Amino acid sequence: MLTERNILRRIFGTTKNRNDTCRIKTNDELNKPVRNKNRINYIKTQRISWFSHIHRITDDRMVKKLYEWKPMSTRLPGRPNSRWENDKKEDL
Repeated sequence: MLTERNILRRIFGTTKNRNDTCRIKTNDELNKPVRNKNRINYIKTQRISWFSHIHRITDDRMVKKLYEWKPMSTRLPGRPNSRWENDKKEDL
């Protein structure tokens, strides 16, 4: 439960007060958007949303350049690391 709260706080970020100070969200504020939703589906939806955002932005933006960048070296031997590209293909 503690790890889940930490992850949700990172996903939803902070809340801005009236006097322009930030505070972390309470447990009740974290429960409202995900009360009866499947968290895995929510994460997949957000990942697909980010993917479509990347394709809409112009080619001169740094995020787009980093997304399209391909390293020139090869991977080290052993178990392959999980990549964002693989997760995106699974979600779609």
